[in-house]
Amino acid sequence: MNKKITIYSTPACPYCKKAKAYLQGKGIAYTDIDVSQDETAQKEMMEKSGTISVPVIDIGGRVIAGFDKDKIEIENEYPHVTFMTGINNIYYIFFKKKYLYYYLLGE
Repeated sequence: MNKKITIYSTPACPYCKKAKAYLQGKGIAYTDIDVSQDETAQKEMMEKSGTISVPVIDIGGRVIAGFDKDKIEIENEYPHVTFMTGINNIYYIFFKKKYLYYYLLGE
């Protein structure tokens, strides 16, 4: 299931370029907002993420600060995730009262 994706970025940001190229390579549609040219969008991004760093990726209301392929895949593919945490490529994904243990192999 694909959710609405918005990327808050700047033209000079290498991780923004990587995130957009990754989504394009997967055929996932997204809206790109250049926060270097839009002060209102910059404030919106900071309110959502608590950071001034880019990229900030909003996937259906869930916010990822930075470029993390694994989190993008999980947030985009699982529509009922209520909470997700991870360390060392092991992600614990909670669906309401159930959970899924999800292990991602490093590259």
